[in-house]
Amino acid sequence: MAALSGCGDRSGGGTDESTPTATDTTASATRTAGDPAADASTSADGPTPAVAEVEFDASLAESAEECGLTCRRMSYSITNRGAGTAEDVMVGVSVSTGGEQVYETTQSVGDIGARDRRTGITADVDPGLGGGRKIRDNDGRVTVVLVPRAAGGVGTAVGFERRTDT
Repeated sequence: MAALSGCGDRSGGGTDESTPTATDTTASATRTAGDPAADASTSADGPTPAVAEVEFDASLAESAEECGLTCRRMSYSITNRGAGTAEDVMVGVSVSTGGEQVYETTQSVGDIGARDRRTGITADVDPGLGGGRKIRDNDGRVTVVLVPRAAGGVGTAVGFERRTDT
C-alpha cells in the first residue's frame, strides 16, 4: 500500500519545486513593524499600505522519497518576502485526501531573514496504514498544506495538489 509515494511525478529525478496551485491560500502583509495605520503614508492617490515586516511564501518539491512502508520524505522551501526577520519560524505540515486530514505535524525551522529563503527542509510524512488506504482509495490525490508561522503568531497557509504513486 502506497501513501504519498512520490508526491507527484518521479520522472524528473531531483527535487524540482513547484509553485502553489489554485488552492494557494497565501495571505499577505502578516505583521508590520507597528500599528499599520501609523506606518502607512498618504499620497495624492490615497493611503499607501505599510510594508510587511514578515510575509511568507512556500514551495514544495515535485517528488518525495520513500522512508518506510507508508512514509515519504518530502522537501520544501520557505521564503520570507518581508522587510524584517521572521523569528522562531514553525511550519505546520498537513496532508489530506478526499477532504479528510490523514497526517499533521509541526517543525521548527529557526529564524528566516528579510527577503531570505530557507531551502532543503524535509518532513517525513507517514499517515500510517489507514491514511495510506484512504489516499489509495482517492486515486492517489492529496493536498499538502504548509503553514509557516513566526514567533508572534504570524502565519500563511499555502496549499499544493499532488497525485501520488499508488
